[in-house]
Parts: sequence; C-alpha cells; structure tokens
Amino acid sequence: RYAGGNIPQAEADGMFKDIHFDYDSYSVSSEYQAQLRENAKTLSSDSSLQVEIEGHCDKRGTVEYNMALGEKRAKAVATLLVTYG
Repeated sequence: RYAGGNIPQAEADGMFKDIHFDYDSYSVSSEYQAQLRENAKTLSSDSSLQVEIEGHCDKRGTVEYNMALGEKRAKAVATLLVTYG
C-alpha cells in the first residue's frame, strides 16, 4: 500500500505486477498481455479502483528519447487494458 494508505502498489506482492519491455521497445510481449488481461478483469470487477499508468526507462539515451519511450510504453499498456475491458 502506498504511504500507508489504500492505494495498492504494483511492485512485489501488490495487486498488479510490473510490465517489463525489451530494450528500446514499447511492444507488450504475450507473457505480459496475459498479465494485463488479469489486471483488466480486476479493474472491471471493482469500479472504485483507479490506476495511474507510468512508463519508465533506464538511463541510456537522452532524456527526451526516454520520456517519449516511457510515454509510448504507458500508452501501450493503457490501450491493452481498455481492449481487455
């Protein structure tokens, strides 16, 4: 839980797991698509849940490039969650 509140964390044993991407990619692998299907089921089963999707990168590349890649990664995950319900 985040800061002792009621917001579940994605990391470790939280409600949702992190999605990892191949280097320099924003394509969601089939392994993580299955995980996103489960996440979508969880979200659709409880309308009070809200999530914030963030895309992250490592330190290689320019700040501008990494910001754009992180945004593409977040949008790819959001698109799949919507597609899965």
